[in-house]
Amino acid sequence: MADDLVKNITFSFDDGSREDLRLLELLNRYNLKGTFYVPKNFRLRTLTDADVKLIARTQEIGGHTLHHQTLTELSPAQQRKEIFDSKKYLEELTGKKVGVMSYPNGPYNADIIELLKEAGYLGARTVKRGPFSSPNSFELAVTLQFYPFPLRKKDKNSFLWGRYLFGPLWWHRDLTKYLLPISFLSWKRLSRNSFDYINKHGGTLHFWGHGWEIEKYGFWQEVEAFLKYVSGRDDVEYVTNGELVKKLFYEDTNING
Repeated sequence: MADDLVKNITFSFDDGSREDLRLLELLNRYNLKGTFYVPKNFRLRTLTDADVKLIARTQEIGGHTLHHQTLTELSPAQQRKEIFDSKKYLEELTGKKVGVMSYPNGPYNADIIELLKEAGYLGARTVKRGPFSSPNSFELAVTLQFYPFPLRKKDKNSFLWGRYLFGPLWWHRDLTKYLLPISFLSWKRLSRNSFDYINKHGGTLHFWGHGWEIEKYGFWQEVEAFLKYVSGRDDVEYVTNGELVKKLFYEDTNING
């Protein structure tokens, strides 16, 4: 394959739990880049403001609204407040521009996208799976979640069975056209084969998750092994979500966000 293939890899983590500090340490250790989407007030946010400022020194902070409410269930006035005020809060806290947001719980619509543009956001991350590309900057797709399978754990020590054994083939059917069925036997195999695919063919790999969930399922060893596996590649660009948005959708535009 040609040496000039574009290969991007980015990471993102939602909710602002204390476990994000461990993820911060891992990203920094392996010279990787990611975006931490932090709400202001939410039961799962356990980071202090000082923690958020620490993360912002070496990684990107993104908006996740004020209260982590599903935006499509709010009135237009409430949507505006959640979007605008959370951006202001994070920018004042970190002293940096906040250019990207993650939609709480996933849902969004065209009106919400227009509000994001009005607020000065350049893009937003969804939870929609789009193997190696995204349709536009406000529908940034994800490739794979940091989440155990084929056996999903109830906790660190016990498993759920049933549909979870074969779930990956259904949940990630968007990847079946690119990867062999054997890739879906384990998270380790699927994550590495996804990276190997873009390393050969080009594209964007976006891994996301929740620090509190990684802790709940005892998934740290798998996370670190993958970060180590993808690190240190001279021909791969490691970018934050914001950098990815600018690179893919604003490359010919003079922007400061």
